[in-house]
Amino acid sequence: MDLFGVLWYWIYAAVPPEITWNLKCGPRATDVCELQNCTITSDTNRNQIFFPATNLMINHGYVPHFDASVAQMLRQETIMLAIMNSGVQDFVIREMIEILILEDNQIERMDVIEGQELFRLKILKVSRNRLTDISFVRKLSKLKYLHAHDNQLEAIPMKTFENGRDLVEVWLHNNRIKKLETTAMLTLKNLWNLELQNNQLQELDAKWWRFDNLQSINLDGNLLQSLNGAEFKRAFPTVLNISVANNPWNCDRLRDLKYHFVGGNVNLLGVCFEQKCCHNDRLDGLALGLAESLEHLETAYGEVRGIERAYVDANEQAVRLEKLQKRFDRVEFYLRHVAERLEHMKEKYDCLRYGKNKDKKKRLKLER
Repeated sequence: MDLFGVLWYWIYAAVPPEITWNLKCGPRATDVCELQNCTITSDTNRNQIFFPATNLMINHGYVPHFDASVAQMLRQETIMLAIMNSGVQDFVIREMIEILILEDNQIERMDVIEGQELFRLKILKVSRNRLTDISFVRKLSKLKYLHAHDNQLEAIPMKTFENGRDLVEVWLHNNRIKKLETTAMLTLKNLWNLELQNNQLQELDAKWWRFDNLQSINLDGNLLQSLNGAEFKRAFPTVLNISVANNPWNCDRLRDLKYHFVGGNVNLLGVCFEQKCCHNDRLDGLALGLAESLEHLETAYGEVRGIERAYVDANEQAVRLEKLQKRFDRVEFYLRHVAERLEHMKEKYDCLRYGKNKDKKKRLKLER
């Protein structure tokens, strides 16, 4: 290789090039810069080009594949990233990002960068995309706000949220969700708002849910005919607003649901007993309420069993007390017997001592 070739290699190949990005930065307080007319393809990172070291926004650009190689172009200083209306089809999340906005794209797949365990992401907005799976959320233990509405979600395993101890708000409305699968206890102590309206839910099994601080749940526009009111009260003990409008309710089941919240602070929104709101099918109502009735029977049976156990425990306690009383009586008898013997020995001792003293006095008189 001649001298010119060596110089070309060191200048253009060995040293990562710094390119001039078309940046438009807002006030310093916001610390966000917009990449204008931005196009990122799989060829962009061949020469190890890096994004600017700031928070970034790309709007109306062209970024079809934000895969691991493109994600590595981000610098550690970028904690907020917004890519909107840019035709993104897949996306890989970097570990240092705290705010990620990916609305109005065509995203079908998302995942997190490999080799990292701790992700700082707190706010994720992926609305109006084509997502069918959000299982990657399970790896985001710092997440507080999830906006995934207007996608193509159909079934969500609730274990997706099992590490969401900090979750405050989850928006899943305007999807195609038919089932929220729950197989184990799920506790989300900080969840405040759950938006599930305009899906295809035929039931909501909240038996294993414990959302102790949930204030609002929206179930408008689903396919619900019935809800288990007692189950709801256990799952959401502090709920204030439950919205259930535009569902094909069974009137009897709707009345039962309303009964569970009579006299409380809960606003049951969208309740209506007109023909347009619910259907009067008594047999259907009995069938739909069967699970709740069985649960009431199980609860009553459990209470009876509890009383029975308490009664048995009381009897066992009485037997133990009786045995203790007998032992106490035996000890008392033994102590009384010992006391009598001690008293008898004292009398003997007094007699002997009195006799010795009397003989001693006689001897003293004779000596005088």
